Amino acid sequence: MMRIAQWLLLCWFPTLSLLAQATDPNTILDQVDELRKETLFAKADSLLNVLPRRTSDSLDLAIRLSRLHLLIDRENTFNLADSFALIDQEVPTERYPLLAAKWANLQGLWHQENNQFEAALQAFLRTRDLRIAQMGNDHPLVANAYNNIGNLFYRLGQLDQAIAAHQRALTIRKQAFVPPDLTLASSYNNLAACYYGLGNFRASLDAYRQSFGMRKSLLDTDHPLIAASYNNIGNCFLGMQELDSALVYHRQALKLREQIGHITAIGQSHNNLGNVYAAFRNTKEALFHY
Repeated sequence: MMRIAQWLLLCWFPTLSLLAQATDPNTILDQVDELRKETLFAKADSLLNVLPRRTSDSLDLAIRLSRLHLLIDRENTFNLADSFALIDQEVPTERYPLLAAKWANLQGLWHQENNQFEAALQAFLRTRDLRIAQMGNDHPLVANAYNNIGNLFYRLGQLDQAIAAHQRALTIRKQAFVPPDLTLASSYNNLAACYYGLGNFRASLDAYRQSFGMRKSLLDTDHPLIAASYNNIGNCFLGMQELDSALVYHRQALKLREQIGHITAIGQSHNNLGNVYAAFRNTKEALFHY
């Protein structure tokens, strides 16, 4: 009877079979790391939950770091406030440099969202420097750090610095990824936005077209990013006063957005079409879209 009960427990609670193989906390942490790499987050959580609450300082830090690692790898599914609660001190850079880089990156994102831009910049620069020290100058994660730095400078209106950071990110990503690739498309899109902000509509158009070509190859025809690309290219043509081309692209953006049903984006497209018709001096059509 006891054997049957044990078998049922192992069948219904698969994490218990792992626990049966590892009662030592350090071994459990190793298993948690393997589960994390396989994106088996629920099982990893279950293992962490059986670890002792009161431990030595070093093991307690290791447990909290493991929880943080899980939160980070879940990307947008974690609560950032929970992450700050888990680690109430700096991650020791000497022992865990790459995890310290991840933590600095999260801090940067949090500071940026809370308009603490100087703190965000320092965190992103720390992320970049830690990753370069561990991975070299041309690793994709270094490119991600440059991308975040570029996005921050863009928000601050420091467009020349934003372009420099995004160009560096793109250079690294072109070495790491084979087009068409959505990461490359994102870099081209970010550069295009910076050029547009500077009024360099030709350079912006070229970069937006690069991004658009890759998105069309990889995404469904009614994907919101496809509509966004039509919209952005239309704005470039409007800036260059090539109004017929602007009209074509903004009409296509509106058509897709109406299919998708994104109300805010639909409103944006109508406004942009109003701008085009206003440039044509077609007041009636402009007012209709406004």
